[in-house]
Amino acid sequence: MKEAVGVPHRHLANAIQYILDEKNNEEKTEHGLYVGGNAGYDSGEILKTFLDTKELFGKKNGRQGYHFVISFAPGEVTADEAYQITREFCEKYLGDSYDHVFAVHTDKKHMHAHIIFNSVNRIDGYKYRYNKGDWKKYIQPITDQLCIQHGISPLKFEEDKKIGVSYASWNEKKNKKIGWTRIIQADVDWAVNHSDTLPEFIDQMHRFGYQVKAGKSKKKNITYLTYIYTDDDGRQHRRRSYNMPQGYSPEDIAKRIKQKSGSRMYEEIADLLEKKHTSIPVEIVKNTGTYRRMYQAVSYYRLPNPYAVRSGVRKDILNIDRLIDEVKYIRDNALTSKNAIEEREARLESQIEVLTRKKWNIKDSQESLSNEQIRLLDRKRELENELSQNPDDDKFEKLQDELEEVMTLIPEEIASDEDAVMVSDRIKNLRRELRMVKRIKENETSKENLKEKDKERNAKWKITN
Repeated sequence: MKEAVGVPHRHLANAIQYILDEKNNEEKTEHGLYVGGNAGYDSGEILKTFLDTKELFGKKNGRQGYHFVISFAPGEVTADEAYQITREFCEKYLGDSYDHVFAVHTDKKHMHAHIIFNSVNRIDGYKYRYNKGDWKKYIQPITDQLCIQHGISPLKFEEDKKIGVSYASWNEKKNKKIGWTRIIQADVDWAVNHSDTLPEFIDQMHRFGYQVKAGKSKKKNITYLTYIYTDDDGRQHRRRSYNMPQGYSPEDIAKRIKQKSGSRMYEEIADLLEKKHTSIPVEIVKNTGTYRRMYQAVSYYRLPNPYAVRSGVRKDILNIDRLIDEVKYIRDNALTSKNAIEEREARLESQIEVLTRKKWNIKDSQESLSNEQIRLLDRKRELENELSQNPDDDKFEKLQDELEEVMTLIPEEIASDEDAVMVSDRIKNLRRELRMVKRIKENETSKENLKEKDKERNAKWKITN
């Protein structure tokens, strides 16, 4: 879980709340029966424990935590067995070195457990790093041993590449992702429900910007429709009706128009979008161009005249989470005027410039090291590596004493490799934030133009009807 813009630990907080299932009165965990760990008893206390560790070692930014999911085959284990295996895994892999919480969810046919642990080691303050191959070297031997002990099949490793969001958000995207197939389905549904004949349906699709072509498949021996949409970037999105769920073939469309029944994908997407943005206080940001774009995307299939919205609304639907983050950023940072946005932009650019100079100063200093300083840096890395292995108390203190002595002999500006890494990470985060601010600025700059275009579209709509 990467650092979030504005509130660094936001994704971490959301993930903890999700696995504890507090919003649903802990139904998935049997009202907290299958929750364990070493960081507290509720999301507030657990998050505070995580943040206190980060504060103690001055590592509040960057990666915030890690999320493992252990999933068992249906019927393979009971909830009690899943809890025991998860607890034993945490004890063997994390021990007491990392703040952690785990919860077994019993709402699916397959038992599965979620483990969230802090990115900062609460003993020595070093950050957890997962390197390629660590699963095979360190984790699989533990899971294999536990599987043998409990008489179940070995676990297989599947890495989720979509890091940087809460598990709740990832899970929603995995199971309810809004992609082009779903958007095309929704557009077809809307056109069907606003047409009385097949020619009217085709006309409605043309108004949406679609080409609709009929074809005959010799291999399948069926007639089909191809729905073609060209987006603002000039890319075509094609879907043949036989590759879509039932209800989109020529025969199905004709039947649905006659009966005004069938799929309601547009209702499903509209409800999903509505749920995504309900936490934003409208009065604070409703006059911003970014909120205008988000509102049109959220309300698209609810609007009486969807043709009157900006042309890129479908692209906004695909990027709705980014728009929501931008609206929240506007709210959290009070960017309700063009001057405020430009001041924020200038401040970010200044911070990036300062940190970039610092980064190059560190690099220049390291390139001009003497042989003795290089030797000391090498020894420093060796000591830090030994300390990261969780030695016993006596050895730990001895290593710490030597490390403190070595640190006094190395120039402060090059003493920490991690400082250079942290500076680079901070620059990346600031550049990401700056890109967001520039998008917000662009939206505000083009807001008046959009209003004029909307007036033109509405005028054309009135003439047409």
